[in-house]
Amino acid sequence: MSKLRENQVKVEHSVLKKYGLRYSILAAWDDELRVKGVRIVPAIAKPLEAVRVKISSGCFSVCDVGSDLGRIEGILVSTATSSGRTNVDEWLGSLGECMSETANVDEIQKRINLPAVKMHYNRFHFGGPCGSHTA
Repeated sequence: MSKLRENQVKVEHSVLKKYGLRYSILAAWDDELRVKGVRIVPAIAKPLEAVRVKISSGCFSVCDVGSDLGRIEGILVSTATSSGRTNVDEWLGSLGECMSETANVDEIQKRINLPAVKMHYNRFHFGGPCGSHTA
């Protein structure tokens, strides 16, 4: 494997691990909104589950997983902002923090009370160009 490809694999592995925590933050936020009685688009449960499977399988690219997470995040931000029943800034802060190189994963997991999705990195990816698969 060339040095460039080794670096690409290393970066992709690192980002997918961070996406495991990002998923967990989004799932915890979804749970909090539901507990507070906020009406959430019913169609969010299936994409949340699909992206969890994508992360844990390790068979989907950073681009595909990131695209799915972005759509889910958009729905939650819109829903939470409209409801006024949750602190959107705290959740967005956690989402930003989880993608940082210096993120304290244990601290974030304690705050959300949900572990990061464990992933097994496979160098095989389903599908073609980024965005060709949606949750």
